[in-house]
Amino acid sequence: MIGLGVLLFLCIWGAVALLIASLIGKKLLKRFTKDAEGRTTSKGVLIILVLSILVFFAPIADEIISYPAYSKMCQDAGKYEFAPNMDEKKVFGREYHIDLEEKRVQIFPTYKELELHKVPHSGVVVDVSKRKIIDTNSKELLLVGTHIKAVRSFFAMPWDGSRIPWLLHECYPNEELIYNLQLKRTIS
Repeated sequence: MIGLGVLLFLCIWGAVALLIASLIGKKLLKRFTKDAEGRTTSKGVLIILVLSILVFFAPIADEIISYPAYSKMCQDAGKYEFAPNMDEKKVFGREYHIDLEEKRVQIFPTYKELELHKVPHSGVVVDVSKRKIIDTNSKELLLVGTHIKAVRSFFAMPWDGSRIPWLLHECYPNEELIYNLQLKRTIS
């Protein structure tokens, strides 16, 4: 049902984008879109089409522009890595708990770290959580991974009480290494 609502919204927004583009094309760019007799030329149709595409994607332009930087962050966050002086043999079969180091980062229009519990009114903002897998008994650092979640963009979709960006998905480290090492999680 939600998918139909999103599809209906996209159709309505497409019609609005086409209307806005045709108004811009007919009123502001009249000399480029009309011939001497006042008819719309093929060049004018092309201008209106390009304008409607620009208007259609304008609300998520910040996500489109910041997607390469976000994608790079996700690739770096894609797996757990062994802590210094640790390997498979030393880590195998231990009990662990997770400690989180969180920070909030704005990646568009400029890259900067923000206060953790404040979300600015503009830009693409992500939460970066460094997950430290720590041995429950010896308190040794075993593995380190990163979890990245997009928090804000210009036009985010409301979902479960929060607003999630359309293009920027959540990035978790791959849990395969934890399963292969037969680590057991304890709640602390």
